[in-house]
Amino acid sequence: MVGKFTGSTDRTPRTPEQRRSRQMKTPRMTGKVIILRYLETHARFSAPELVEKLGVKRTIINQAAGKMVREGLLVVDGYTDKITHYRKPTEKERLELERRAEQQQKPSVIQDCKRSEIMKRILFIYGAGEELPVI
Repeated sequence: MVGKFTGSTDRTPRTPEQRRSRQMKTPRMTGKVIILRYLETHARFSAPELVEKLGVKRTIINQAAGKMVREGLLVVDGYTDKITHYRKPTEKERLELERRAEQQQKPSVIQDCKRSEIMKRILFIYGAGEELPVI
């Protein structure tokens, strides 16, 4: 019988032990944990470096590093030949990242202006509002 996806003609049934071993996979370390443990002993890293030393997939490291940069746990240290180098942020950089995140939470002047009663009336006149605001 031809396999549906593999195209192979020989399919041997799995033994119960093989099925159990496949179901009971050991939990793996996440990319974030791998990076944080590596940074305990090293100042900076790049994805190819971790792939070579630890044997993990490059996509796992790149995705985790990108997420950690957005969270503020890592900063980009530089680029060499399309390779991104990361490191932990210094205290000054960490405080700056926190300050920026706090500023992004506050509504901007433009958002405040759009929410004002006068702007709602102006938007209604130009057809952007759905109903006439109460004066």
